[in-house]
Amino acid sequence: MAIPIIGIDLGTTYSAVATINVADKPEIIENTDGLKTTASAILFEDPMKPLVGQNAIDAGLPELLAWDFKRKMGDANWSSSFADQEYSAVDLSAMVLRKLANDASFISGKITKAVITVPAYFEEIQRKATKDAAELAGLEVIALINEPTAAALAYAATGVITGRVLVYDFGGGTFDASIVDIAGKYDVTVLTSEGDNDLGGRDIDRALAEHIDELCFAQHGKHIVDSSTRWDLLESPDSYALVMEAVSLKHKLSARQQVNGVKFVTGDGDVVDVDMSRDIFEASIKSIIHQTEMAVDVCLSNKDIFASDIDYVLMVGGSTRIPAVQAMLERKFGKPPIRSINPDEAVALGAAIYAASELAKTGEVALPDFGNATFTDVASHSHGTFVIDDSPGYRRNDKYSIIIPKDSPIPCKKTESFYTAHDNQTAVDVSVVQGDDDNPEFLTTLVNHEMPLPSDRPAGKEIQITFEYDKNNMVHCSVLDVESGNRQSFPSCSTAGGDTETKVPINIDPKVFDDLEF
Repeated sequence: MAIPIIGIDLGTTYSAVATINVADKPEIIENTDGLKTTASAILFEDPMKPLVGQNAIDAGLPELLAWDFKRKMGDANWSSSFADQEYSAVDLSAMVLRKLANDASFISGKITKAVITVPAYFEEIQRKATKDAAELAGLEVIALINEPTAAALAYAATGVITGRVLVYDFGGGTFDASIVDIAGKYDVTVLTSEGDNDLGGRDIDRALAEHIDELCFAQHGKHIVDSSTRWDLLESPDSYALVMEAVSLKHKLSARQQVNGVKFVTGDGDVVDVDMSRDIFEASIKSIIHQTEMAVDVCLSNKDIFASDIDYVLMVGGSTRIPAVQAMLERKFGKPPIRSINPDEAVALGAAIYAASELAKTGEVALPDFGNATFTDVASHSHGTFVIDDSPGYRRNDKYSIIIPKDSPIPCKKTESFYTAHDNQTAVDVSVVQGDDDNPEFLTTLVNHEMPLPSDRPAGKEIQITFEYDKNNMVHCSVLDVESGNRQSFPSCSTAGGDTETKVPINIDPKVFDDLEF
């Protein structure tokens, strides 16, 4: 039966939404244009009626177009301005989410809640920003689920794939690799994940665009994009046109060996023909593919797993259509990678499965197969705190003590005891730190929290710090002064509406959703 809950793949370049159909199977919901994916792009030609989707891109007005904003989620210093109005990545993502929910409502009725996917390597504040965007769009977030985990759920649900798999998720703006054990149709356990939040198909587009420009200069002595705009590739009309042609060529050269006579307009207005081969294309993106391979190597080494231990390699994300990506994976693992589920749809389908499982477990729907599902994910990052250490080689306050290590099965909760450093200490400073490096320069401090202590006490009083990872891969924190019994809980980082310096501003008027054009 169809259920009033959806799974959303909120992508960098394209997004998708899925539900559970009358046959209790996950199914993509087409948008109002009859497409199974929706461009994560917004046109502000009429600022009072933003246009979301492929039509926004096709308008060819880059100066009025917002896209690629997923990479800016959680960045309080980034915004995009249209008609004197500033929009944060949260604002823009909320518009895309509202579009997806509205489209889903034609099939499932009014949508008020959803499971939303995020890259496995998204950090704490990026996950919070995603939740904020959903809430701004009027959606209750049932859960945030990692994209490669969702894809693994989709493959597991087919009943065909069992064993140890590597999910290679190469999307439009991010890359993730996860090793997952699939024991049955609804029995999935993630072992480890690695990723890069700034590596994706859009980087391939830019690399190819730059190479096309260089090739044009080599063949005709003229650049397509003049030096003043190289390489702010998405801001000027000529560079935008070049990137769009690069996207088209990427698709063509993934199916053909050679494309000749591609017409470009040079910076001085001349029309020239450029020939491009797959070999040239693959050479221009070799370093990008190598970066993904290195992440896969780290993923394997995290658990001392060899490539030969992997039973299946599952390809997810549009960038996996590139033959060079497939060849790299086959060479590395000694077997052809699998793409039996559309790589653009697997994540959304898995999100719908997870949504059905959550709803079934609360008894809101009668779906026993989903209700008995077992899905276990892991902590994407280590979290800990800075402590005082007077040992040789350490400066005070700079030793990183990990409380919950990376790849711990979640949800999980752990408490560590620390002790006051000196007599008459009147406060304890608790930092929430994310990362796996011993060097503080390569760690991210999410928040600092100060808790007052009773005065006139000797040093050595026990302070317990508790970190709890929830199912959304987000951390909740508390500190307890054992002697006094005083306990304080605090967020690991601010939400979009928070009061700390790390807050992500929300600038959009919620009424704009009434005027969104789809």
